[in-house]
Amino acid sequence: MDDNPLWLQEESELGYGIQPPVGPGTNIYGVPLSPEQQRFSSQVIDPERLRTAMEIALSTGPGILAGPKALEAPLQALQTAKYFVKRGVDPQKVWNQLGWGNKFADEAWRFEIPDQPARVRGAPVDIQPGTKMSEVLAHPELYRNYPELGNLLYGGSPPWAGVQGGFDPSTNTIFADKSLSPLTFKRTLLHELQHAVQRKEGFAVGGTPDLFKTPKWLSDVRKSESVLNQWRPSVAGKLRDMGYEHGDLTEAINNASEEARQKLFSDPLISEFIGKLLVHQDLLNRPIERYRALAGEQEARLAEKRSYMTPEELRRVPPWVMFKTPVEQQTVIKAGQTFNLEPVEHNPFEEP
Repeated sequence: MDDNPLWLQEESELGYGIQPPVGPGTNIYGVPLSPEQQRFSSQVIDPERLRTAMEIALSTGPGILAGPKALEAPLQALQTAKYFVKRGVDPQKVWNQLGWGNKFADEAWRFEIPDQPARVRGAPVDIQPGTKMSEVLAHPELYRNYPELGNLLYGGSPPWAGVQGGFDPSTNTIFADKSLSPLTFKRTLLHELQHAVQRKEGFAVGGTPDLFKTPKWLSDVRKSESVLNQWRPSVAGKLRDMGYEHGDLTEAINNASEEARQKLFSDPLISEFIGKLLVHQDLLNRPIERYRALAGEQEARLAEKRSYMTPEELRRVPPWVMFKTPVEQQTVIKAGQTFNLEPVEHNPFEEP
């Protein structure tokens, strides 16, 4: 095997000597990029390309991240990729040349099945529950690699409030809101199909925010609400003393002039109460933040991000540099696995 292949050549020879995007940290479609993403972006912001962004998005799909169990997985390339990574070759270059990588939270090896050919068969509103996925979404390459995915059932709009889609592995059913536009409907199906692949391959899986609404979290929320309720009469009285007859902080802030608002914020009592309100809101947001940090959710959400990229960019930019939550901060859970949902966290409402 060549000990000095393409990966060890100068970056400019491999196409890495590219012009970074123009503008404050966005790609050609106005999508925010992390500093690491900006290093690898191959395009410059251009008004004409911005105008054609939706056309490109409609014709170019993201990629399903697949694994060694895919029937057409390029296993020889996988072995080569493992060889070079073990020898210290940059995983970025391995992905560029071989299309395999393991820089994911669960360290499992993945390659990408392009979604560009995928098409929804008909208008979403006309697709009936109980229809096989292969009859809902045309995606020949995906079904050749995972035939069982074509037999998944479409369940119609999700039975859960506030979500666009879902995957129920107990019934092998994928849900997607029938009222979505064709493009968003397609992306939702691909997101949920990624969750199905995760279970097939043994990758990290996704979840729901309810997974993190634990007894400890509920107890902390009750304690914070109790503390806030103890403060509210004093804050209302202070506001009335300052001329706000209704005694409502939100109304006072929304209707006050900039000068009056600054006076409100500078009051020690009101300032401390606002701080407690912010801590309370952070506590309420914690389950959804932890849900979004699940490695399986981060992976499934890549479909939406990578749908704005050409096939060449999909190979040039590996998936792991596009995670909103860095790999090292993601939570890995596997299907059927239990894990500690009660991390030791200081509750600011508890007395020391």
